[in-house]
Amino acid sequence: FNFAMQNYGKLNGEVFNLGSDQANINTADLARKIATHVPGTVLFETAGRPDQDKRNYLVSNEKLRTAGFTAQTSLDHGIEEVIRGVSVILRNNPYKNL
Repeated sequence: FNFAMQNYGKLNGEVFNLGSDQANINTADLARKIATHVPGTVLFETAGRPDQDKRNYLVSNEKLRTAGFTAQTSLDHGIEEVIRGVSVILRNNPYKNL
């Protein structure tokens, strides 16, 4: 957000992928990474049936990186932030539909 505000003239009217090349992994690897942060997580893979979610692709962050942006948050830290956020939501309203 800060980078976009400070570089509004350069970024205005453009579309960018926002991310880190180190966090550019497929959904199965992301699930395994999340499982390392959530004790007791069990992952299931369906053998013999194609994955209905076809979003297993890598994206290029080069355009935004060329504009001068560098991600400051690691994938592990981002996962931990989401876990903390979900914990607060569930603590405040355990019946909330996430």
